[in-house]
Amino acid sequence: MAARRVGVAPSMSDGDRGPSAARPLCEMHAGRELPDHTYEITTNARRFDYSSRAFGDAYALSAGLAYLEHVGVGRIEEHTINNLARKLQEGLDKQGHPLFTPPGNRSAIVTFYTSKPSGEVPARFTRPTSSDGP
Repeated sequence: MAARRVGVAPSMSDGDRGPSAARPLCEMHAGRELPDHTYEITTNARRFDYSSRAFGDAYALSAGLAYLEHVGVGRIEEHTINNLARKLQEGLDKQGHPLFTPPGNRSAIVTFYTSKPSGEVPARFTRPTSSDGP
């Protein structure tokens, strides 16, 4: 028995025999043409399904999910929350910035208060290069 390919959008996979399989990929659903060459627009949600399916978006989503599965959500969490966000919180605290994000928060989002002009803040987060001096 041949394996059936099922991805993010099963109705687009090879060998699908679902409801959309009998319809052409570029079928127009916005309405139907009347004999006098005018159109009758449907009144349900099908009126917004008016062109070909977004294959690029479906394949991009599938590739993104496969990448997340490959790397592992646990590794991503460890790197972003337990490493990057924690180091940022510690560095902001050492610089004297009060944190809006509570300590121990399980999010990669870190917010803080500063009294410095907005133009000076990004410079505080760049590492000095050899030409910048010590």
